[in-house]
Amino acid sequence: LKVVDGTAGRLTLAAMSIADEDIVGEVSPSLRCSICHGVFCDPVFCGGTPCQHAFCRGCITNVLRAREKCPLCRKRMRPEQLRPNLTISSLIEELQVRCAERCGWVGRLPQRGAHELECPVRLLREARAELLREKASARQAELAAEQQRKSLVEAHMAETSRLMALLAQERSVRERLASDVRGLKRALAEQPCPAQLLTAVEKAEARATRARDEAEQVVGIFKEVRKRLAERAPGPMQ
Repeated sequence: LKVVDGTAGRLTLAAMSIADEDIVGEVSPSLRCSICHGVFCDPVFCGGTPCQHAFCRGCITNVLRAREKCPLCRKRMRPEQLRPNLTISSLIEELQVRCAERCGWVGRLPQRGAHELECPVRLLREARAELLREKASARQAELAAEQQRKSLVEAHMAETSRLMALLAQERSVRERLASDVRGLKRALAEQPCPAQLLTAVEKAEARATRARDEAEQVVGIFKEVRKRLAERAPGPMQ
């Protein structure tokens, strides 16, 4: 865990952790923890006792949970006796380290935290990651919009089909009505009948014919609408 001191602009030593590959040059064995064998991270020792062995705070704390003895000399050691080893901390602060992003920067360990905030390699990597996230988000939005448009087109197609079926049914009814009128006209023509009745029948036939023609025009319009919707659809429409 890295913690940046807001006033000094550097990592606090208690939170620093460093890998061997990040260190420039050799590291003295005296700067390594005998438990984890890595460079000390927050080095501590048992204050007020003859045992002066140093360990990483995290390493020795875990050991003392199981047995309150120094792992090296077996002398009694309790967690509340642990004190920061300022001497070792100062030596670790002088270590020359590389940037974790391998941008070419080299400096003292406490300075690496401030560098990492403005490391060009890290900033570029994060910018690329953000760009990829934005592209993925835009693609998802595009797919959602396309799916919505396709759903709307399919809904319009279904409604058009329903209306065309209704119009076809209505046209069939009107055609039957016109046929009945024609039959009635023939029957009346064969027998003497008042002229007014014949005129009424002719008017009814004319209305039925006009209704049929109007229905056919509406059907034609819906066919054209269906064709245009199919041309705009994202995929082939059946």
